[in-house]
Amino acid sequence: YFKTNDNKVATRLVKHVRTKGGNFKGVCVSACLGYFGIKPDQYKYTWSKVAGNNHLAIFRRFGWAVRSRKSTLIKGSKTVASVCKEIAKYTDYTNDVMYLIHVKGHVLLVNSNGRVVVDTDPRKVDRRKVCNVTAIFKN
Repeated sequence: YFKTNDNKVATRLVKHVRTKGGNFKGVCVSACLGYFGIKPDQYKYTWSKVAGNNHLAIFRRFGWAVRSRKSTLIKGSKTVASVCKEIAKYTDYTNDVMYLIHVKGHVLLVNSNGRVVVDTDPRKVDRRKVCNVTAIFKN
């Protein structure tokens, strides 16, 4: 268990899990999934050699809607800090929307106010380049 930045208690992996077949369960993704009540023993892996990132399919399987916000929130080369500011100004379908921010080799979760709620590798000043932003909300 770990405590998120908004004081929610969630489950996550303690360390990465790699299988012989090349599949992978990551700590950062398990923490983000855990925030939504999806425990690490409820899915096999979050990345595979065949399909690549699998965590969006896991969200869908557990009743969450997943929509890309890349074209809306990322214009040019954006950092995590600047995308969080954009998220705070952005109006989405619902107030209960959360955003997965993908950076190279890592994922973090941000609420609709632009506040980071789950990050297993936090930074005081976050200048990591954002690859993708995905909105997560109840289906």
